[in-house]
Amino acid sequence: MAQSSSQSSGSSKSAEEMTDRELKEGISMMEAELGGSEEAERVRKEYISKLEEYNYFKDIGQMLIGRIADKTGKSMKEVYKELDIEDD
Repeated sequence: MAQSSSQSSGSSKSAEEMTDRELKEGISMMEAELGGSEEAERVRKEYISKLEEYNYFKDIGQMLIGRIADKTGKSMKEVYKELDIEDD
């Protein structure tokens, strides 16, 4: 699901394509750039909201892959490999 960590958080990846660490780094960078203004708080809240949404859908994906693994008698790692998904 996640892209490789060799790509920086400053790239044009969508929130869904970014790792938790990349999103948190982005929040820190934005806060540093915007300071303590109301705009900084709005941007921070929006970014956190996107991070929570990403985590929600990632959890759903994990549950679905777990169900596939259970139904097929395979490990989750095997299912990841079959679906060509990076296991992070």
